[in-house]
Amino acid sequence: MSRPAPVKGAAAEGPPRAKEARLAPAAVRRGLVAGLLAWVFPGAGHFYLGARRRAYVFCGLLLLTLGLGLANAGNLAVYDPRTPWISRAKVLANLAIGPYEPLLRAALYGAPAYAAREPHEPQGAALTARRERSFRPYSGYGSAYLMAVGLMNLLLIFDAWDIGIGRKR
Repeated sequence: MSRPAPVKGAAAEGPPRAKEARLAPAAVRRGLVAGLLAWVFPGAGHFYLGARRRAYVFCGLLLLTLGLGLANAGNLAVYDPRTPWISRAKVLANLAIGPYEPLLRAALYGAPAYAAREPHEPQGAALTARRERSFRPYSGYGSAYLMAVGLMNLLLIFDAWDIGIGRKR
């Protein structure tokens, strides 16, 4: 088994590199504005970028999913010290719904509640209201819908960013 002879100068050059792509400040600004608008209201980032039909479809899809979650007595996630990583991920998924997420918590539980206490400690009124909602039929489905809304909106934020910087059309 003989090795092929090295090409002259190939070792010094190394593998061919892709051209370093730098984003223009205007493209970064446009992507950030689109991402922020997408977080503020579903579809607003795409509407800002001119993808009107896509914006209407995304807005309708997310509002329908949010409505199904609320209609099925879904609960927004709270931090639970017994399952710290999973509960943090669930809370972050809910926060991706948008800036009106604390308003949803206040409407559902009477106050924005983000952390549960240890089981032996007394719970506040907001956490008691949340616990009572969890015993309703289909509450698990509603909670899954509410988490899906946040995760879908997170994907839309990234999509609006990609379109805004010109990586995607």
